[in-house]
This record gives sequence, structure tokens and C-alpha cells, in this order.
Amino acid sequence: MSAFSRNVSANILGAGWTAVVQLAVVPLLVSRLGVESFALIGFYAAMLATLGILDLGLTPTLTRTMALLGVVPQGRRGGDVLRTFEWVFLVAGATIGAAVALCAPVIARHWLNTVSLGEQEVENALRLMGVLFALRWVAAPYTAVLQGLQRQVSLNAVNAVMVTVANAGALLALSWFDASIGTFLTWQCLAAAVQYAWMRVLAWRALPSQDAGPRFDHRVLLDSWRFSAGVTGITLMGIVLAQSDKIILSKLVSLEAYGYYSVAQVLVAGLQVVTLPVFNAAMPRLCELAAGGNEDGLHKFFRMSGELMAALLVPLALFLAIFANQIMLLWIGANETALRAAPLFQLLLVGALLNGLMTIPYALQLARGNTRLALSICAALCLVLVPAIFLLTERFGLAGGASAGILVNGLYMAFGLPLTYRLCLGSAAWPGYYLDLLKHQGPAVALLAAAWWFVPSAAVRPAVGAFVLLGVLALAMLISFACTPGARAMLRELLDRRASRINHAG
Repeated sequence: MSAFSRNVSANILGAGWTAVVQLAVVPLLVSRLGVESFALIGFYAAMLATLGILDLGLTPTLTRTMALLGVVPQGRRGGDVLRTFEWVFLVAGATIGAAVALCAPVIARHWLNTVSLGEQEVENALRLMGVLFALRWVAAPYTAVLQGLQRQVSLNAVNAVMVTVANAGALLALSWFDASIGTFLTWQCLAAAVQYAWMRVLAWRALPSQDAGPRFDHRVLLDSWRFSAGVTGITLMGIVLAQSDKIILSKLVSLEAYGYYSVAQVLVAGLQVVTLPVFNAAMPRLCELAAGGNEDGLHKFFRMSGELMAALLVPLALFLAIFANQIMLLWIGANETALRAAPLFQLLLVGALLNGLMTIPYALQLARGNTRLALSICAALCLVLVPAIFLLTERFGLAGGASAGILVNGLYMAFGLPLTYRLCLGSAAWPGYYLDLLKHQGPAVALLAAAWWFVPSAAVRPAVGAFVLLGVLALAMLISFACTPGARAMLRELLDRRASRINHAG
């Protein structure tokens, strides 16, 4: 379990640094660019996630293939696999980038409801987004390789450096040159190009050595088409589930109102500091255990990683939801943006929490190669989500659109976990998963509920308020870890390894 603990730690540190940098930069970007220009950044993020369907399931397929290199004898060499995927992503990235650039006039004129930004400025920004799309796309296979080979320490080091360069450099560019969305996106393109080159070198060096040079092999794609097709369907449905609110609301409400929603989404995305690191570390290990036929180890690791996810996610998400007003005011300041975004932030957090708790069951489905289960669940939830967004937004406005995620993810957790237990573990012990969640997280939840009554409001000085809130969060996380066996085991292992290194150095 040492590799898992090391990867989780590296992933959390990397994701945490990314979140800190982005959260620090967002208020400055809103101040320098304005809400409308910042809304374009949110629109880019939504489009990037939506276009993920064109991945065709290749990225998770590559991650899974690399994770199995040392477990199951492969008919294809690692170098041939990566070279094949390189060409596929290169062609796809160039095509997507060109398509976005060509569609820029149509999107600017007929989709986005701008008020202060000029039409030509929006078109130019969309064309730069096309270039950025292409650069992000061609770097995807290298991320998949490093994740699958469990080289996640190196991966996070690159990401931490480049997110700092991308964001800090963008602020400097906005100060030295034109403070426009075009300047911001131009710098993002330059940073993405550097990151692509760096990741490519690391991925190729991480692969096991082979006698002959790597070559394109179409049989690599033929061997994995069934799993890729299943993941493609899951990705399509997942995009609908994750991005429907953003895409639909960008049409139903003004760009200014959508900007407030985008600000709330930035903070909610901070939960990925927990969900993505644990998922990315657990997925390769689940693949190894499933492929190796270690059913007992698979059951134990599934429960342990699920407990770890809950121990990290529940106190963090509930803390952010309970103290949303104070956090938003401390982050942005006492202005209309903070007041309008805070209620949306609370609603989005609840839905994100429920979804995050199902991340490990989803990883188990992929590790088993059971894409049909995940696809069926996502398809059923899509039938509920899209009409719910329209109906709730029409009735309650932006708050209604944000509430749709609570409905859908609540259904996901209620029905998805029992199905995962039965079809992927051959077990009916799923009630224990829920009971353990309540038992392990109950004390931390009780602490947060009590703190809500006693912690002063945002009327206190910002420095004092921030110190008090951080203390509450730290105590809640400590209680959560102390009450959760899986989290305690990982923490104990990390501390033991650290002590061993210190003793060895001494």
C-alpha cells in the first residue's frame, strides 16, 4: 500500500497547490478583467469538459493499459501503445482546435449574451481557446501514462510548477500589457505548450525499456475498442451530468448572472483537491488487484480507499457549505459578487459531495471493465437531470439550476452503490458502506454543526475570521481521520515511513 499512500499524498499536495493558486488568482482576475471576461474563462472550462466526449474513452483506456503492464502479459509493448495514442491525440487535438476557431463567430454572435465586451474581442478570445484546446488535448496521453505507471509524484511536480507559471504569469502579463481576455488566453497557450513538452519527456522516460523503437500499431486500438467504446458512452453521459447546468444556464440567464455562477463553480471545483487525487491513486491499484484475481485484497482496498475518500471529503465539503458566506466574503470581499455567489456555492457543494462519495465505486467499475453498469446509471440520471435543470431554473432561477445536482447525485448514491456491490464484488454488503460512513463521519459533522452556532460571523476582522475558520476545519479533519480506519492506516504508514527515513538519516 506504500505506492498508494505516496501517490495519494503527492496528488493531494499537487491538487491542493493548484487550488490555492487558482483561488488566489480568481479575485484578481475578476477585478482586472471584469465579470464578463471572467465568464468567458468559465465558458472555456465548460467547453473543455464538454468536448471531452471526443476523447472516445482513450485516456482511461491508456491509463488502465499502463497499470496492467506489470500484471498481465501484454501483446503490445508500452512504447508502441504510447506512440499509437500520440498520433491519435495529435490528429484529434488539431481538428478540435481548428473547429473551435472556425465556429468562433457563430458562438460570439448567436450564443453568448454579451453586454460590455465587443463582438470581435469575444471572437478573438474564442479562437485562442481553440489553440488552448489543441495544446491540452495533445498532452492528455502523457498524463494517462504517468498515472497508469503510478509515477504521480513526477506528474504532480510538473502540474504544480506549470499552474504557478500559468496563473502568476498571466497576472504579470495583464499588468504589463493589455488587461484583456486576449492577453490572458495568449499566456495560457504559451504555458500549455511548455507543459506539453515537459510531460512528453517524462512519459517516455517512465516507460519500460524495449529492444526496438516504438511505432504506430493500429492493433493497439483494435484490442481496446470495446473498453474504449464503453468509456466513451460513460464520458458522454458524464459530460451531460457535469456540464448541463453550465451550458444550459449560459443560454437561460444573462452573462453577468452566469459570471456569479462561474465564481461559485471555481470554489466547488476545489473539492477535486480530494476526489481526483484519491481516484487517480486508487484506480491503478484496483486494476492490478482485479486483474491479479486477488478478490480479498480487492474488497479490502475498495473499502479502505472509500473510507479515505469520505474522511477527506465529508468534513471539507460540509465545512465549506456551512461557512459559505464567511468564506466567500473572506475570499472576494464584501461586494455583490460574494453575496450573489454564496448561496449558489452552498447548493453546488451538496451535489458535489454526493458525487464525490461515488468516485471510488466508479473506479471499481472501470477496474473490473464493467463499463455497462456505469453507462446504464449515467443514462438513467441524464433523463432526470436535463429536464430538472430547465424546470427548476424556470421556477427558482439560478438557485434552481444549482439544486438539480443535489437531486441527481442523491439518486446516484442511493441506487449506484448497491448495484456496484452486486455486479462488481458479488456482495450484498452495501448497507455496511452507508453505516460506516455515518459512524465514521458523525463526530466531525457534529463538530461542524456546533461550530456553526459559536463561530462569529463575517463581522469580525478578516484575519481573525480566517484563523478561526481554519482551526475549525483542521479539528474537523483530525476527528474525521481519527474515527476512520482506512484513513488512520494510510496516515500511520506515512508517519512510519517518515520516521524510518529520519532514523536512517540519523
